[in-house]
Amino acid sequence: MRSLLLPLLLASCATMPDPDEGWVLVAERSGVTLSALGLEGTDLPRIRGEGLIEADPLLVLAVFADVSRSADWMPNLIEARYLAPPTNSDSWVYQRGRAPIPANLLVWDRDVVVHNELIVIEPGRAWRTNFSAGDPERVSIPHQTVRILHMQGHALLRRTDEGHTQFTFEVEFDAGGGLPDTIKAYATQELPIKMVRAVRDRVANAGEEYAHLIARWREDGVDLSLVR
Repeated sequence: MRSLLLPLLLASCATMPDPDEGWVLVAERSGVTLSALGLEGTDLPRIRGEGLIEADPLLVLAVFADVSRSADWMPNLIEARYLAPPTNSDSWVYQRGRAPIPANLLVWDRDVVVHNELIVIEPGRAWRTNFSAGDPERVSIPHQTVRILHMQGHALLRRTDEGHTQFTFEVEFDAGGGLPDTIKAYATQELPIKMVRAVRDRVANAGEEYAHLIARWREDGVDLSLVR
C-alpha cells in the first residue's frame, strides 16, 4: 500500500482549489489520521496529521514550545534555537534537519528560519501555533545545506476531556534543492505522522519536567517568554 500511497495522494489532490473543503483521508497509522488537500498551481499538497494524546493540552503545549529540547525528539531535527528571546506569543526560531538514513548520504541538510505565533482559540481549552518560513537573512546558510524558503502551517491543541488532547499538525512546504516533486510530497506526507507520534512519545516521558511552567500558565495564562 505504501508504494501506491504517494501517487494516489497527488492524483486525488490535483483538482482541489478550495482551501476550506476537499480534504481527502489518505491513511491511518498508529492512531494518527493523515489527510491531504491539493494546492492550486502546484503538485505539492498540504498535509494534516491528527491524533489523540493522553495528556493535558498545557503539557503538550509546553513540550511543543520548548525549542531548546526540540532537537532531542523532533523527527530528523539536529539543531534548533531561538534567534531572539520569545515574547508572550511570538518567537523566531532557527531549525536545521537531516534526511533520514540512508538518504542523508545523498541529500543535503535543510534549514529554515521560522516565525511562530501562538493564538488562544478558546481560553483554557484550545490553542494554535501558526508557523511560517521567513526572514532568511537572519542566519547564514551552513555548508552543504539548502534553505527552505516556503513553509507554513499550524499546530492545534484542543482539550477533549480531562487528561486528553486532540493534536493536529498541518503543513505545506517545499524542500527545494532540485528534488523531484514526488520526493518533496513524500517528505511533506510523512512529517505530520512523525510529528504527532514524536509529540505523543515526548509527552509520555516528560514526567514533572514542565510542572512549574504549567502551574504559572494556569495562574497567569500561557506566556511563551517563560519557556527557556
